[in-house]
Amino acid sequence: MGRGRGWCWNYFTGYPQPKLEVRPELEEKVQKIYELLPKLDCGACGYSGCYEMAIAIAEGRERPDACRVAGKKIAPLIEDILRGSPRRIEEEVDRIKVLERKIDSLEREIKELKRLIEDLRDRVVKS
Repeated sequence: MGRGRGWCWNYFTGYPQPKLEVRPELEEKVQKIYELLPKLDCGACGYSGCYEMAIAIAEGRERPDACRVAGKKIAPLIEDILRGSPRRIEEEVDRIKVLERKIDSLEREIKELKRLIEDLRDRVVKS
């Protein structure tokens, strides 16, 4: 399935799509749920992006495991958010952020290795 329409906005800005209405009493839950979602905005769940799905989960229109990418892994944490059990959630969000930084670092290293391989290939071709 193709990426949702929110993908470009999220990719280039790092923020969820604007203009989505969130009831004030749900803002904190929506934000915490959104932090757990993969932010791929792939559309596999039927929503235009992860932020829109976070709103649906917080409002009770969607199940905690609705994300097709990470649903089963994050469902217990989302259930904690919906029940209001913040400590375990904060620890898990911190762990996820550390993993995201590691993934970013690995992606940069892979990009650099690809560049080096391409340079070596060019040298071999020229010789």
